[in-house]
Parts: sequence; C-alpha cells; structure tokens
Amino acid sequence: MVHTLPDYSSKYKNQTISNITDYAELAARLGSIVTHDRRGNVVWLEDFEHGINRWWVTGSGVGNSQTISATTSRSGDSSLKLVTGNTLAHQARARKLFQYPSLVKHGLEFSFTYGADFDYMRVWFNIRDGADVHYIGLEIDNTNQRVEYWDDAGNWVPTGITFTEVVAWPMFVTVKIVADASTDLYTRLIFGEQEVDLSAHGLQVAGAPGAPYIDVFFDMFSTAGNNATMYIDDIILTQNEV
Repeated sequence: MVHTLPDYSSKYKNQTISNITDYAELAARLGSIVTHDRRGNVVWLEDFEHGINRWWVTGSGVGNSQTISATTSRSGDSSLKLVTGNTLAHQARARKLFQYPSLVKHGLEFSFTYGADFDYMRVWFNIRDGADVHYIGLEIDNTNQRVEYWDDAGNWVPTGITFTEVVAWPMFVTVKIVADASTDLYTRLIFGEQEVDLSAHGLQVAGAPGAPYIDVFFDMFSTAGNNATMYIDDIILTQNEV
C-alpha cells in the first residue's frame, strides 16, 4: 500500500479528531493481533481464544502438559500454556501444518514469556514444496541468553541478538522470522525491539517428495530435573513479505 502522507499527519485534521489514512492502523485500533510488525499479508492468525484443537500437542517427562490458560495473555483472555516434563527429554511441543498459497517470502510471528527453569526453545518453520523441505529454524537459548538460527550446513549459529529474561511477571516478547524458500535465503529476524538482517544466510534444503505444506512447531525444553512453564500467544503466518 502506498503511503501518501506521513504518520500522524494533520493535513486533513478535523475538530477533535485526526483522520486515519492507514488501513493497517485502523485494523490495529479495532483489536487486531497484528501490531508488532505489520509487513506481509496475513495467511493465518491464532490467538488461542477458541481452544487447542487446531494444534497437535505433546510432551516428554513427568508433569508435562499443554493447555489453554486464562492466567495471562498478550491479547484477549487466553494463551497456550506449555509445561515441560522434569524427566526424559524435558520437553513440551505444539505443532500445526498449513497449506501455503504460493512459494514466496513467508513470515512467522509469535509472542512468548520466559519462565523459571526454561533452558531453550526451538521454533521450526519448515516449508515443503513437494520435492524438498526448506528448513527455517530459530533457537532461543535462555541458558546463554542468545538467539540462533539454523544455517544451510545444519548448525545453530548466533544471530547477534542477546537478551535478559524477565521472569518476575509474565511479559510477552514478540519474535518474527522471515525467509524465502524460492531463493533459499533468510530475510530478517525480529526479537522484541531488536532486528537483524539475515539475507546473506542460506536455508538448509533436503529432498522430501510429497505433499506441499508449511510445518510449524514450537519445542520447549527445561533444565534437568525441572518443570518449566511458558505461555505462547498471537501466532501469525504471513506471505509476500518485503
């Protein structure tokens, strides 16, 4: 959409109000969850206000659980609550498959909270085109307080983003990863207020004949012997990213 006026323009200002010239701003004011980064066209939204049945959930170890919770949320009344087990792989997972409209630049945005005894979370945003799978991977390493991406050689590589966890109260941090499976290159990563250019880094690709789809899953892990809790909310899948 072409912007013809600067934000907060007073050119067409009326008495007591200013006209909204940006439809994205109008949608945001009406309660859209797409407020952190508005680039791209929305393919699918999840705010966890309608249960958990749209997701496949599982976990590993004693005490693991995956439920809808009204304890906290980024928007609305509820969020997805993941609790890891305290034995075996110390894991909790949520996964969903999507058909995609076309093989273009896609983005995945989500918001999450830190929790005590949280070790790391791996987010996979894999695109299958019918012949190959294009791996788009992100690791939020809480133990080392850094964010990494999965490179074309199959390694976790630091992005340069670091963070300080907030566990005193459930503060949601918004993350967005964008990549292009048609060129097999990452585009960018947003982590809260930080943004890094990943366009020089390639995706790992492997042969995988079969139906084309996007495979999104969140894998959360706790430190040994502990049950860790994380809340996830406002998951947004986009296409036609810039």
